[in-house]
This record gives sequence, structure tokens and C-alpha cells, in this order.
Amino acid sequence: MNLADTRRRSLVLGALTTLAASATLWTATAHADDYPSRAVTLVSPYGAGGAADLAARTLANHASKPLGQEIVVVIKAGAAGVTGSNFVARARTD
Repeated sequence: MNLADTRRRSLVLGALTTLAASATLWTATAHADDYPSRAVTLVSPYGAGGAADLAARTLANHASKPLGQEIVVVIKAGAAGVTGSNFVARARTD
């Protein structure tokens, strides 16, 4: 077996492994029935009036149309984003 055959076999094996892994991901996905069933909350962990606030509100405005749901932007500023992160971590699950 020469180097070209070894490379070819490695390439085919890699392609088959990638294909098998992606097929597993396609079959393992689950879909929610009526998500979102209520308003979506988008948490911005930075102060109001800044670039992050503007980006969050613009995203909420553009994403609410295709979702068909209202997106509420909540500002939880403080502690370099830790306050907002804790708010999300303690939020009620969907």
C-alpha cells in the first residue's frame, strides 16, 4: 500500500464519518409545538442608550416579524454583565 492509497482511504473514511455524524444530528433534533407561545424576553446586560441597547432593540424589532411574537427587551445592567447573566440563569424555563 503506497502513500496515495493511504491518503485516499483516510479521506473516504473522514467523509463517511462526517456524513454519519451529520445524519445523527438531523435525526436527533426535537421541535417544540407552539414555540414561542408568549412574548420572548431578550436580556441586554449593558446600560440603556448604548450601542448594545440599540443592537438589542433593532434585533428585537426585526426578529419579531418572522416569529410572529412580541420580543421584549429587558435591560439588566451591572457588574460587567453578571447581573444580566444571573437574570437569565434564574429565568423560568420554556
